[in-house]
Amino acid sequence: MDEERFRVRRPRGWRAISREINAAVVSVREQGYCWASWQPEVVALATPIVVNRHPVYVLNMSVIGDIAAAESVDRLHEPLLALAGASGIGLQAFEARRSPKALVHRGALSDPRSPDGAGTCRACRGVTRPAKYCVP
Repeated sequence: MDEERFRVRRPRGWRAISREINAAVVSVREQGYCWASWQPEVVALATPIVVNRHPVYVLNMSVIGDIAAAESVDRLHEPLLALAGASGIGLQAFEARRSPKALVHRGALSDPRSPDGAGTCRACRGVTRPAKYCVP
């Protein structure tokens, strides 16, 4: 991340913004997604989609509602991760048809799976998420 570029664009409140960005990075590594609610009744969730030999794609979901942000996140993070997993599989299939020699992620976990099915995937660049959402 080019922090200087962001800091120059948003000098006011940069410390708070920087903390939020760092917290989002940690959230993606630990949970597979991050979320923010900067406007009243608006919640945004995002998760990376990693396909070898491509930039990281990001799937974002934003909703408006009068329920608490944490409740929206609780309801929507599983569908977001499932959609990201399905999208990654689709991107892999497309890439395989386009270039059969291109090796795409096979979901190899570098850490043993925990009881809840999470593991750290080398191909997902350290993102930890339940294995069922990791692009196979």
